[in-house]
Amino acid sequence: SRTTRTTSTSATTTIEADSTGEMDHFELKKLLQKMDNWEFEHFVADLWDVQGWETEVEQQSSDAGVDIRATKSAPYSQKQLIQAKRYSDSNKVGGPDIQQYASLKQQERGVDAAVIVTTSSFTKSARKRAEELNVKTVDGDDLVSLIERFDAFDVVDNYVELAPKSVEETTHRSQDAGE
Repeated sequence: SRTTRTTSTSATTTIEADSTGEMDHFELKKLLQKMDNWEFEHFVADLWDVQGWETEVEQQSSDAGVDIRATKSAPYSQKQLIQAKRYSDSNKVGGPDIQQYASLKQQERGVDAAVIVTTSSFTKSARKRAEELNVKTVDGDDLVSLIERFDAFDVVDNYVELAPKSVEETTHRSQDAGE
């Protein structure tokens, strides 16, 4: 019973891509950071869907720290509880966050992993704490790598518009930048 995505009330952001429809790693990460929280949670769920998981996005009022439940039955039954953190680069996920979300695994039966996905990064103490508590971490660079690895640019395009650059636009902008 997956929550379906509806059109956001926020304005669509258009980010230019190259002629193949792709953009560089840095631009893509910045684009993900511009999504609102609702969009980001649904985007992460859709990205997990591409990887073969069935996902359910929790309602904000009743999520109890769980943003997304992801389950998979093959090759064996698995369940992940995912916390999605759409942060800017300057706002890193810290050790106390890891401690808080580590307890997600105890909230319900059959949970194999608590996963924290962020558009930013994790502090050194957060990475150490995550390793100690067996919390899986996906930072902004990992997230972009997943998009590239699974060729999930269409998933990104569901939330923000990826506009291909024309050769003319690129030349014009290069000339403008030199003035």
